[in-house]
Amino acid sequence: MKNELWGIGVSLATYLTRNIFCVPLNPAVTLVVFFNKRMHPRLLPTYIIGQFSGAVFFVKVLEPAMRKSTGECEGAIAGSHNIRCNG
Repeated sequence: MKNELWGIGVSLATYLTRNIFCVPLNPAVTLVVFFNKRMHPRLLPTYIIGQFSGAVFFVKVLEPAMRKSTGECEGAIAGSHNIRCNG
């Protein structure tokens, strides 16, 4: 249930701020916007680097918190199919 609420929250936040922050959060969307000529070419590297570095940073920040809240489930964060929970 927590995962569904997290997903709904992120989707809702993205939807509600789409007109304030006209920034694609997904590198694939950034490439589509670029190829459709809706983004200046000099902005592309900045967006891609920012998206990937932000993702890596927040994985490092949120992974410990997610492990704690999911009861130390091994493999849950990494996407493993063999998930074992201790709690």
